[in-house]
Amino acid sequence: MIKWDFDPLFARLAELHKENPDGHTIPPKRFNSHALRHFAISCWIDAGLKPKTIQTFAGHATLEMTMDRYGHLFKSEEHWEARGVIADGQWVTV
Repeated sequence: MIKWDFDPLFARLAELHKENPDGHTIPPKRFNSHALRHFAISCWIDAGLKPKTIQTFAGHATLEMTMDRYGHLFKSEEHWEARGVIADGQWVTV
């Protein structure tokens, strides 16, 4: 997948930008596929999946491994309540 799909994607984006800089944005900095894994897990956390589900999806041997690596991204209940208040426009600036 990396050799045939991921690496050629970056090359193609660079080629398109070189051919038509005004029509194509500057390609993203190259990153490895492991960064996509971290991104996916972060999105699962933000979507509110339960830690045990994320552990299973990520393929971690233990929940402890998942929490050691990503525990800081899990939001508390207070965080979600505050986020809802802000999203509903119920907050007031001073």
